Amino acid sequence: MRIYKEVISWGITENNEQQNNQHEETSATKWQKYRKVVTMVASEVVGYEEMEKRNDWYNEECQIKVEEINKV
Repeated sequence: MRIYKEVISWGITENNEQQNNQHEETSATKWQKYRKVVTMVASEVVGYEEMEKRNDWYNEECQIKVEEINKV
């Protein structure tokens, strides 16, 4: 867990230095930066696994009802 925190801190610091040289950040660009760093570190430390898509409940009967509703 300590390594995870250190890498996130390093990634944020590095990105801050790059951004400060370019322009003032908005809250949206800060959020994008933090999200990117946390996602990158998490995928390296924990790994990434594609979620299974589950549509067991969505069958032909549901499709027909949805189409009927959308016609109205």
